[in-house]
Amino acid sequence: MHKRDRPKKTTLSEPLRKRVLIPHKRVRSAPYPEDAYPVGFFGARHGLSPAQAREAQRLFDQATARRGSVKGRRLALRMGGIVSAILGGRVGNATWGLFMLAARGGKTLARHAPHLLKRASEKGVLARQDNREMRRRYERQYD
Repeated sequence: MHKRDRPKKTTLSEPLRKRVLIPHKRVRSAPYPEDAYPVGFFGARHGLSPAQAREAQRLFDQATARRGSVKGRRLALRMGGIVSAILGGRVGNATWGLFMLAARGGKTLARHAPHLLKRASEKGVLARQDNREMRRRYERQYD
């Protein structure tokens, strides 16, 4: 019996596989005409609006300039990550960025921006000195 003649497996009995995010598999109907999109890799087939497609192309060009050009699976992964970030609202979201910056046990912020921690430490020292001065001046305990 040849492989193509075997009965297909059901989805419940199929082994679990890692799913690679490939952007061209996300086919959605676009509310914008095709000529509204800029010329580039990204468009309606990725579920992006024209403004999002421009942003995605800008991010793609930036990634290519920084990390070099890629082909094949790596290209699909890079495009998929960009589309995922744009559709997930993580592009230009400073709140999400700060959350992720401090998400690895506090060491990420220390490695990435030690000047911020130093500034916070200096403010803490000044606050403690001011508190001590208030206690001395008014002879009360402030906590």
